[in-house]
Amino acid sequence: MKDSGAPSIGDLVVPSPPERHIPCAGLVTETKGIECKVLWSAEGVAAWWSRTNLKVISPSGKTKKV
Repeated sequence: MKDSGAPSIGDLVVPSPPERHIPCAGLVTETKGIECKVLWSAEGVAAWWSRTNLKVISPSGKTKKV
């Protein structure tokens, strides 16, 4: 997760606001500009989403360099 709270590669995310047709978490696999490619766990399908429509529920755990 970026300092701003925006999703980054490796983060687990959910749609924000919640969408009824995606009742699961997704994994951010790529980022490009303001969009993230998310692999949705229940569907097994990756799709591009705007970062503003995603909420990070578990950051990737990568440590920052000091």
